Amino acid sequence: MVDKEFYITGEKKDIFNVGFRPALIALGDEVGIKVHATNVRKDNKIRVVASGSQDSIIMFYDMIKEKQVSTIFNESSQYEPTDLNDYNGLDIDWNIYNQQFIAAQLSKTMIHSVEI
Repeated sequence: MVDKEFYITGEKKDIFNVGFRPALIALGDEVGIKVHATNVRKDNKIRVVASGSQDSIIMFYDMIKEKQVSTIFNESSQYEPTDLNDYNGLDIDWNIYNQQFIAAQLSKTMIHSVEI
């Protein structure tokens, strides 16, 4: 198992509040890897850590480069991934990350439903 890291840059309207991170996680699931996606709002980018086999991570990364991330609210998002690098950060507790991610997404859903 290897861990790789890269960033996705783009305009706020293309990568924030459009379902981009859930789409990344779903795409990772399709190729059998774990994906940790974190918004870095001050820099207009998403930090992505992918964990799995080298081949599966490269397949995931290539799909992103080929613009195969389809978001819920913006199917034509304009974005660019940075280079793929080794991840040397702290170990990720995937159970805690998944619980926090689900809670954050539910919170957004509740906010958006009140606005409608």
